[in-house]
Amino acid sequence: MFPRAFLGIYGQGEDFIQAGIPVLRVVSIAMIMMSAATVWVNAVTGTGNSKMNLFTEVATIIFYLVYVYIVLEKMNMPITWGWASEWLYWSIMFIPSFWYITSNRWKKINI
Repeated sequence: MFPRAFLGIYGQGEDFIQAGIPVLRVVSIAMIMMSAATVWVNAVTGTGNSKMNLFTEVATIIFYLVYVYIVLEKMNMPITWGWASEWLYWSIMFIPSFWYITSNRWKKINI
């Protein structure tokens, strides 16, 4: 909301602020996504199905690593695109968790 004021705290000058504003926007959106995804991931945790949590986390990390490697190492895109990996991470954490809870499969699990 106030990127100049926030980034100005670090005393790095105008170039730092200009470079940081797009990153701050990407990360801010990622934090909103994290808030929603975490609720659904914790709902899956609450069911006691640790295999589902493990599957979700492993799949997410694989996609995350591949994305970061391709975007930053192979394509040499700006760091803002690297931080956009958080969008991918939280989207992939959210989707299977949301699906699992809304499908009611968790009701059939025996612990």
